[in-house]
Amino acid sequence: MVRMRIAVVGLLAGVAVGAPDAMGAVKPGEKAPPLMVTDWIKLNPFGDWVKSKPLDLAKSAKGRVVLIEFWATWCAPCVQLIPHNNELYHRYKDKGLVFVSLTDTSRGQQLSTVKRFVDSRGAQMDYPVAFDETQQSILTYAADEGGVGLPHAVLIGKDGTVVWAGHPAMPAMESILKDLLLDRYDPATIQKKAQREARLEPVIRDFNQAASVGDWGKCVQVAEKMLEIDPGNRDAIDLSVQIYLNEIRDRDRFRAWVSGLIDRFGDHPDTMLTLAQVLVSIDALEQREPDLALQAAQAAYAKRPQDAGVVQTLAAVAYQLGDLERAIALQREAVRVADILAVDGARDRLAYLQKCRSLRPRLRQTIDSGG
Repeated sequence: MVRMRIAVVGLLAGVAVGAPDAMGAVKPGEKAPPLMVTDWIKLNPFGDWVKSKPLDLAKSAKGRVVLIEFWATWCAPCVQLIPHNNELYHRYKDKGLVFVSLTDTSRGQQLSTVKRFVDSRGAQMDYPVAFDETQQSILTYAADEGGVGLPHAVLIGKDGTVVWAGHPAMPAMESILKDLLLDRYDPATIQKKAQREARLEPVIRDFNQAASVGDWGKCVQVAEKMLEIDPGNRDAIDLSVQIYLNEIRDRDRFRAWVSGLIDRFGDHPDTMLTLAQVLVSIDALEQREPDLALQAAQAAYAKRPQDAGVVQTLAAVAYQLGDLERAIALQREAVRVADILAVDGARDRLAYLQKCRSLRPRLRQTIDSGG
């Protein structure tokens, strides 16, 4: 059964931790309070840590972005997030991120228990893990009158100011993290996104209700409402494609829907980029519509030719159309305009395309020799 990723994220269970002496969770806009760590279990990112001495993050992080994740070994949603944390850490650790996964003595959890747990995970949990036997950090950063919900994450900007707090699986967190790392964080933009997400919540509930009973016609109608609120919403586009192809199974209706989307949102680069990305990544080759993917990618490129994601998507379309030389030229341009967070991935894609080109003589030789 189809389920919207955004709805699944919103429904991820948090685990309550009692905190009768809670001092009140720190709020965005406030200076980050000192962080208490009594033991580093793995990969101390600060180096000069003195045990049990509160850490001044603004000073010790030295202009880097800090992400603190509060978790526990007995918290099932926390354990489920370990692969996500590992990927996030390795993606941004060399781009200016300091990541601290912090746990404590809640529910009788012992340091030895956490050490055994982390050791058992090995490279699957290859990021900084800390322990606070005082519980001071979680009470300062995450507790309010209702206690603490785990997992809980806090993002701190380069100036030592708390920027965001919430569930670490929420898409907003990584989006804000990227903006902080690139020095382009804009509170007004984030506020607009939050308002848009609030408007989407009841619509998402309607979608999930329709999906739960297999009312696919209602699902695509609700997805259209989502696009009216947020024209670039990836879930609305991605799931509409899945429903038309795999549930409704009407190719003509699918093509009409995509063409209509291009007609309505052709001047909206975010919508066209998302549409092109979804179309070019359809798993079943027989379900792909390369002409529509090209139209969407070209529309996005016409509006944002200096956007690495747009250029890279057009390169992917060129590759699928069999124009390898054009794909390489576009991907080379994507590398040139990519920011520091995207350039490594862009280079990897370029290397792949160049490797494909290098194998052409071998393929021709195989064909000429009859196999």
